Amino acid sequence: MDKSIGPNKQTADLIGIWDTGASGTMITQRVVDELEIKPIGRTEVHHAQGSDESPVFLVDLQLPMKVVIQGLTVTLGKLPPGVDVLIGMDVIGTGDFAVTNVGGMTTMSFRVPSQVKIDYVAESHAINQVQAKAAQGNRAQRRANKRGSH
Repeated sequence: MDKSIGPNKQTADLIGIWDTGASGTMITQRVVDELEIKPIGRTEVHHAQGSDESPVFLVDLQLPMKVVIQGLTVTLGKLPPGVDVLIGMDVIGTGDFAVTNVGGMTTMSFRVPSQVKIDYVAESHAINQVQAKAAQGNRAQRRANKRGSH
């Protein structure tokens, strides 16, 4: 659930989706109507089906974790039924975004401002080195056991 704040500080509870493949944030006509916001300009928007010209709006976006993005420019677009906002990299790139799947439970987390570099590649490399050393030790132990049993 996301909350968008219009020019007269009216708010709306909205359903949003996060899209790391989208450079910008998009809202639906329902949001425009509910918040009674007016366009501040127009821009060309590129998408999977090509490109269109779209009105641009200025909003404040409050995310569920109480992160507020003020003065966010968003475009108008069509989204899947029940979805009001597509959150793009213009928002995601302002902080730390992580998706984890511990114990088969997928969790998404986001914070602003960014606080620490997360590098799963380096972490995985270190874990792989430890596991490789352990496997090498196990193989050596098995060879020693075979020699000792003959």
